[in-house]
Amino acid sequence: SIQDQRFIEEFIEGKINEDVFLQKIKFKKKWGFEWENYKEILNFAKENKILTYGINLSKEASLKERDQYAAKFILKKIEENPEYTHLVIIGDLHLAPEHLPLKILKNLKIIIPHLIIYQNSETIYLKEMEKGKELDLKVVKLSRSSYCVFNAEPWVKYQSFLIYLMRSKTMDVEDKNLDDLAVVLMEKLGSFFKKKWECNLEVKTFKEYDFLVNLLNVERSYPFFYLLQESYSFFLPYENIIWIPYPDLLRFVEEIAHFVFYEEGKWKREHIFKEDYFFERIIYYAFGYFASKLLFEDRKTQSIKELKKILRERSDERAEKKLQRLKKAIPYIIKISKNFNKKSVGEFEKLLDDKLCFSITRRTGYLLGERWFILFKRGKLSLKDIIQKIPKI
Repeated sequence: SIQDQRFIEEFIEGKINEDVFLQKIKFKKKWGFEWENYKEILNFAKENKILTYGINLSKEASLKERDQYAAKFILKKIEENPEYTHLVIIGDLHLAPEHLPLKILKNLKIIIPHLIIYQNSETIYLKEMEKGKELDLKVVKLSRSSYCVFNAEPWVKYQSFLIYLMRSKTMDVEDKNLDDLAVVLMEKLGSFFKKKWECNLEVKTFKEYDFLVNLLNVERSYPFFYLLQESYSFFLPYENIIWIPYPDLLRFVEEIAHFVFYEEGKWKREHIFKEDYFFERIIYYAFGYFASKLLFEDRKTQSIKELKKILRERSDERAEKKLQRLKKAIPYIIKISKNFNKKSVGEFEKLLDDKLCFSITRRTGYLLGERWFILFKRGKLSLKDIIQKIPKI
């Protein structure tokens, strides 16, 4: 980062060794990723006497603030030395087209050739996988000046990212596989609720479909296939499987909480997506959201005000299906949220299709979970009260 520039220069110039450098920049305290991920880059710069700069602000800075600082710094260096080759290594979020690329190219006073290289993009990987091209995937050309290279399957990046998030949230976790991470998260939730649940979960990623055969035997299994198709995470109670297609720690915790929901509600022979469980499904999503927010308080969901704004915004038939479905769902979400009880929502599922029911129950559940969390923080709702809200079967 910019605060460590002096130590970066000293390391590149050979004035301090690796151990001293890591100590000076407080690497273990500030960063969640492994040093080995960066070591070869800095050693290459050191061996070839390449000018190297830290362009990140502190972790407390917002993405927008970090974007603005990095863009300003890069622009300055390019304009000072337009004849140099400038290599910028930065995270995925900053590399999104509307972030650094736009800010830099829009404000450059000179015209220079440029190349953007993405690495191990899960979105592009999935598209290539649908074409049957993932086995020997090396590089995909996206445009005249942008490519995506692959040197690992996206899930390798996902697991590293999950571990980083865990560490960045001050959770005491060593490198573990995802099944082990589930155990750690379960223990963390249990410490809040003062309960102990036996965690015999198995975590499946987007390439592991071996559980689908058994899913065919599940009564009313269509909703699970829908969630699979739409790339939503879910918990499959019969197999105690968590399906998580993207590196989203919040969803990971949410699905672990859904396991707790089934355990506490004694839902041994039932699943939440069967008919007549519209009300229960809202509680299901509320509990998952609330539990994830216990661990990560900065989680947010769209408020009623924000949903109303989405409803007012114009969109034509070309709008993505999820947005179209959300717009159909919003009036129901608002109505149910204003008068939430089993009697008032009991007839909705019979009036709506499965996909719309999913949007309504999930979004309404998140709003309810947010309300629970506010009441909990104010001391008006206890964790025991939350557990008691889980409907029993």
